[in-house]
Amino acid sequence: MADLRIKPLQGIGDIIFGMTVTEVGRLLGKPEKSVIDIRQAPASLGSKRLVYSRKWAYPSLGIVLSFTAPNELAVELLLERITIEDPNVTIDGIRLLGLTEDAFLEAITETQVSDIHLVRNVQPIEFVDPECDIREYVCERARVSFWIERGTVTSICMWDEWRATPYMKFKTTVKMAVPGTE
Repeated sequence: MADLRIKPLQGIGDIIFGMTVTEVGRLLGKPEKSVIDIRQAPASLGSKRLVYSRKWAYPSLGIVLSFTAPNELAVELLLERITIEDPNVTIDGIRLLGLTEDAFLEAITETQVSDIHLVRNVQPIEFVDPECDIREYVCERARVSFWIERGTVTSICMWDEWRATPYMKFKTTVKMAVPGTE
């Protein structure tokens, strides 16, 4: 992926929120890893239907893309979240991945996402070292978050506006790896 500029509220390079799986596949090719996520819609929505989403990972590009149906009537999965771990990615020409937390907090003031706040100290999860200190900073206006692990910025996550709607809040998750799924 040649263009590594983050465009808050839009995407990264030519990858834009709302693209279909097929459109992204044309740009990036088959994913190196693919996971289908099956979740049950919450009872509060009055639906017992299962909701499908798909994650495409391109470890060699340092990017993970998540596709989900934006509402119960949607037939096609659309790009709704982008997670970036490529240290060459920029926001407003500034590289933030790999910076120490202090350097990040100083550098972020020169970007359009300077209005960040610390959301939480993230509790370690099973695949992360339990000794690892993880912190998350978020710019809600621009829908961008930054993960700090062991004092260094390790990933940037962006999401589309409909990700936070009540329909997207699910309870049960079953995951299965499906290599080469498109």
